[in-house]
Amino acid sequence: MMSAVKVSPGSVATLDKVEGDLYVGDGAIVKAKDSGRVAVSGMVQCRGDCTFECSLSANSMRGKEGNIGVEGNLSVEGSIRIDYGSLSVRGDLSAKNVEVDRSVSVDKDLSTESIRVGGKLEIGGNTKAKEIDVGGAFEAHGNVESENIEAGGSAKVEGTTTGLKVDVGGTFQGKGKVKVNRIDVGGTFTAESEVLAEELHVGGTARVIGGEVRNKINVGGSFESGHPLVFGSIDVGGRVNLAGTCEGGKITVGGTLEMEGDLKFTNVDVGGVVKITGNAEGATIDVGGKLTVGKRLVLTGKLS
Repeated sequence: MMSAVKVSPGSVATLDKVEGDLYVGDGAIVKAKDSGRVAVSGMVQCRGDCTFECSLSANSMRGKEGNIGVEGNLSVEGSIRIDYGSLSVRGDLSAKNVEVDRSVSVDKDLSTESIRVGGKLEIGGNTKAKEIDVGGAFEAHGNVESENIEAGGSAKVEGTTTGLKVDVGGTFQGKGKVKVNRIDVGGTFTAESEVLAEELHVGGTARVIGGEVRNKINVGGSFESGHPLVFGSIDVGGRVNLAGTCEGGKITVGGTLEMEGDLKFTNVDVGGVVKITGNAEGATIDVGGKLTVGKRLVLTGKLS
């Protein structure tokens, strides 16, 4: 017969297997016996600040008005829900769903279908999740694989970012490859390795190393690519700087276009200045100010 186990507030309990639910009070510490893990067949419910000086497995976890710390791995078959509190895990975290009001930090790997955090989410290892929704900042030190990544403030990924959509209100920084179909960033987008995407939409500034954006690049301020880039179209309000050999469709720039290398295009429409150090080949060029081509210019249409 299953029965609940209660750990009183401020006390220390040493457990092994709990056949039922585990209730942990504010300021309590839970330790494990020889296995180093406490296995709970039912729910773990914490009230206030609770510490598990061990690994922990459970069917589900609930917390309220406090911080829950797990010094080993945390494995939950169902969902984790913490109201007005935070969660920190020294090892791996795996759960079907995670929802925490304040912050979540995981020193190693995260595996979940969906995670929603009101404040900050920080992962020390690799992240695998179908949905990531963070109200503040998301920081991952390994690779991130997720269909949808959404952060209200900022997102920083040290490894490779793979998914369908990234939506960040402030800034995004990717140190590894960014392989995402659609990227929406309100402020600044920076990719320190190749970008492979369908669409890139940035409200302020975008900087990439190179790669391929098969459909649209739309940037409100300035756009820069330091290595060869393949694109469908570029529409930038201010300034565009490209390098290497770049190839794509229509380029529309409100201010200046500078190309350090060769450029293939269909149409170029620039309000200010165009400077291409290498060869330029396309259909039409329409420039409001000055056009400079360092080598050969080939147009099948008109130059205006």
